[in-house]
Amino acid sequence: TLLTLMGHGLSSEASSPWVSWINRGFSLIAIWATALILSIIKAFEIEIIHKTSALRKLFVAVGQSPSSIIITDPEGRIEYVNHRFCELTGYTFAEVMGKNPHFLDSGRTDEINHASLWGEIATRDTWRGELRNRRKDGTLFQGLMSISLVRDRQGAVCNLIGIQDDIT
Repeated sequence: TLLTLMGHGLSSEASSPWVSWINRGFSLIAIWATALILSIIKAFEIEIIHKTSALRKLFVAVGQSPSSIIITDPEGRIEYVNHRFCELTGYTFAEVMGKNPHFLDSGRTDEINHASLWGEIATRDTWRGELRNRRKDGTLFQGLMSISLVRDRQGAVCNLIGIQDDIT
């Protein structure tokens, strides 16, 4: 049988120099493609290791923060609280998971303050101020709080983060 390459008839016999040359070319292409794929995989692996390390550092920093930290989903359901939140409020992580943080409201923050809080968050994506909250045991505490929206790349709200310090 004959192989046709760019209009030249090439013998498919093993002794043909053209077949040997073509086989070597395909081998070089395969080696080059494999090396390229491996270098891409290595670059991704390095990036994943770097991001994992950065996330681990952030997780430890949040967990060890002297401030109370709470993270909710866009609907206001608690997804995460740090150890300081549990110390400050008296609630365990399991008790607050999935709840709305409004259960901490002492009822002593006037409606004007609440309206201002949510109005500022809606326009600036953040609010800072004081709130009077209630612990699990019923005692009140004054908190200096910052609430911020976290947005995804498309601009949709994906989380709210509250950071609070007891200033009682």
